[in-house]
Amino acid sequence: RLVFPACCITATSCFYDRKSKSLWSQVMGQAVSGLRKGERLVSVPIEHTTWADGKNNILKQKFSPATPVSDAIMDALYGDYDQNGDIYFPLSFRSSQYHPKERVIGIEINGNFKAYPFVELFQQKSPLEDVLGGKQIILEFNLETRNGVIRDSKGNVLPSINAFWFAWYAFHPETQIFATVIR
Repeated sequence: RLVFPACCITATSCFYDRKSKSLWSQVMGQAVSGLRKGERLVSVPIEHTTWADGKNNILKQKFSPATPVSDAIMDALYGDYDQNGDIYFPLSFRSSQYHPKERVIGIEINGNFKAYPFVELFQQKSPLEDVLGGKQIILEFNLETRNGVIRDSKGNVLPSINAFWFAWYAFHPETQIFATVIR
């Protein structure tokens, strides 16, 4: 059993398991250091959402924050991190195709990676049908909150991640990228 009591800010979140002294990468889904280095986590579907949206669905039944975090606290902690182009650590792979903090929904199917940048999704209607790794997928997204969920052709939610472009690309430089076709 893994316990992740603390996290740090790197390309995206990393989680530290004290028992095994292992650091786990959220984007890679595996331990990057420590006794469990190289081990992979079991992927589970998640939806990146706002508290306002989340509290009205099943999350309300499973989670209840002890202390709500105000926008003022978040601003004090992170400032304009989501909007500025600054990256505070070195990256092995970097792409200038999009703003570093452009939000993308990333997915891996059968060893194929694909990013869906919201700047491209703004020109589309939800749901969006696509094929990746030989599988039909359906991306349902909300442009206002910049979140979404990817389902298979049977409607099952697939594991995906909502990340900054720089983080997704740093771990998946071979990624395919969804782009709007201009006609």
